[in-house]
Amino acid sequence: MAVQSLGEAVGWMLRSPYVWLSGLWTAAILLISWYLYTNIGIMTAFSVAFVLAFVLPALIAGTYGIVAESESSFRVFRRYAVCCYFRQLLTSILVFLIAWVFSQFISYMLLVLGFGMGASMQVALFVFIPVIFFCYFADVTAVINEKRIFASVKDSFLRVANGSFSLAVFYLINIGLLILASFVLSLVFAVFAGDALLPVASMTEAELLSLSQDELLALMSAPEVVFAGFAAFAVCAVFFVPLFTLYKACFFGKTSLLVLPDMPPREQTGEYDEKGRWYKYS
Repeated sequence: MAVQSLGEAVGWMLRSPYVWLSGLWTAAILLISWYLYTNIGIMTAFSVAFVLAFVLPALIAGTYGIVAESESSFRVFRRYAVCCYFRQLLTSILVFLIAWVFSQFISYMLLVLGFGMGASMQVALFVFIPVIFFCYFADVTAVINEKRIFASVKDSFLRVANGSFSLAVFYLINIGLLILASFVLSLVFAVFAGDALLPVASMTEAELLSLSQDELLALMSAPEVVFAGFAAFAVCAVFFVPLFTLYKACFFGKTSLLVLPDMPPREQTGEYDEKGRWYKYS
């Protein structure tokens, strides 16, 4: 099921131009941010990128809609992008806040117990990732199954907690795709920043260790290196943002009919009075 869903995701990328919009928009945000960072400043770049990022949930929701309806048309894409925008946006924000608050709480408790800042931050990161892991299907649940945001988070948690072999394979394939994305990122970065980093490549280990922090910072903040970083992320975003989005939607479409365990209904005891009003016994 997981491997078949990956094939379907690639198929959607080959035959539907609309599913590429999320990746193209992400790449555009990165390149605009690089331009503003280089010519104006980091705060302007961050502010504009933050505003432009609010368009991304609409594009992701539209992609989910194309997979859910099995129809590559702008009509379907637009309908889901508009109608499900806030479901996608608010669910994503909620998942991030849950992960952030929980990880910060763990980090604070470790600091109180006497652990160092570095160790506390590392543990917080390892807490943040599992929360995202369990809430990974929350946004697609909210869009495709039209559930409320808290119900979507609960659905995703139960779906992962009651996972199957196919779900484990799905996550392993996602990890493999992340490794592939990091390889492509490094390759593109090396292509763009090769000339700027050529002196570093010719240094010996002793020469590298002798570099001061200011020298390393000046080297990595060179305009060519900064552009290479933004360009590498932009190239990866074009391909991998749609791929991850489609893969999750395709896999979810095959598992959305699973019946998750519900709490058995509690039997209510009470009686009606002479006016027909129900009084429940405590």
